[in-house]
Amino acid sequence: MNQQLTIQADKKLRKQVIIGILLFIPVGGFLIHLILTYFEECMLLMGTDTELGISRLSSFMTILTLVNGFISLGFAIYFISLAMKIHQSGCYPPKGMRVIKEARVLTGKEAKAMAVFHIFIAILALSSNILMGYIYVILDKLN
Repeated sequence: MNQQLTIQADKKLRKQVIIGILLFIPVGGFLIHLILTYFEECMLLMGTDTELGISRLSSFMTILTLVNGFISLGFAIYFISLAMKIHQSGCYPPKGMRVIKEARVLTGKEAKAMAVFHIFIAILALSSNILMGYIYVILDKLN
């Protein structure tokens, strides 16, 4: 008989995650609205004063690039540290990790695959900085 080890769900963590998501959705939507509104204003300004419009758009992209850099760096650090814990413990989720729903413990090749997946996600998070940096360089050349 093949028994699977499982980790029980942490109901307090589940509640915290749900509340966090419910708070993040309207705040995120509002921030996206503000960003799009400012971007539209810059585009309208370019119709009348191109140099000033590009200058404001360049400043705006500087701020967005920095914010994106810090956020993606935070995600990358978290995912890489989690990948290291998975690799060292040889199981996923690693010992001490809380989960929002009952989870089967993965070991061996499955755990190593999860560690590689977490490294991939960290690289993906950091790759957004390349795109933001490229857009920033193009706007800086126009300015």
